[in-house]
Amino acid sequence: MKISDSVPKPDDESRRSAPRPDRVLRWPLIGGCSVPILLMVMRAFPQNSLFAFLYMLFGISALVLVWDVAASGAIIVAGIALRRRAWRRTVSAALFPAIVLAANWQSQNFLRFCYTVGDVVSFQFVRSFYLEEVRAKPIVDGQRIATFVWGGSLWSTNGVVYDESDEVASPPGTQSAAWRAQAYHTLLSCGDYGYWVWPAGGHFYIAYYSC
Repeated sequence: MKISDSVPKPDDESRRSAPRPDRVLRWPLIGGCSVPILLMVMRAFPQNSLFAFLYMLFGISALVLVWDVAASGAIIVAGIALRRRAWRRTVSAALFPAIVLAANWQSQNFLRFCYTVGDVVSFQFVRSFYLEEVRAKPIVDGQRIATFVWGGSLWSTNGVVYDESDEVASPPGTQSAAWRAQAYHTLLSCGDYGYWVWPAGGHFYIAYYSC
């Protein structure tokens, strides 16, 4: 072998020293959206299994911790790109920690949104069952209200509400007397903080109660 063959050529040196192209990074956006999507998917699965219990007890905290650590790595990438004035890489890498920071800042609203979307998706798979149950309910004073309990804890409960008048979504205290009379014997009248609902289409609502 000739000695000249082992010496780097000028083209090789320039190729190695050339800066990376300034392009948009996709992985920070994927990483930022991965945990919210995973939380929604896991919420859509049945919650009455041992796996679901362990997931709720330990899995969510571990998942968010890994998410935070990964976002820290994206901050380093964004800092290096900023130093090299690679603006596309900087902005796209900064998306990951920005999403995580916003989620941690509004952690309760973030988890509530993920859980609610998961509940709505889960409900769509069993909508026909609830429609049959609703049709069997009598109409009282022109009102047909049906509540179904999914589960909950010592301080809260969640489930499904069917309300043909859609008054359940009205501000508290503005419902008609007939509606209040029928809702009085359901979870819609429990707790000091009442309830809040999320529309699921066709007079159905995902409901969260303070009892």
